[in-house]
Amino acid sequence: MGPFTETQWMVCHGPGVVHFTELPIGSSMTTGQPNCEPFDVEQEALDRAIELGYVAPVEEEEEEE
Repeated sequence: MGPFTETQWMVCHGPGVVHFTELPIGSSMTTGQPNCEPFDVEQEALDRAIELGYVAPVEEEEEEE
């Protein structure tokens, strides 16, 4: 897929796996997943990924010394 002329968010999924990623302008991608859904809106893509079982990583805050 690609190269993309607009930023896209992709949700690629198969049995037991869900991937969520942002692809900036000019990016291309390949995937081994049988299903790949492009989105123009990040939140819509994230909602779909979560619906499929994606667990967003938790960002840890750095401790001040």
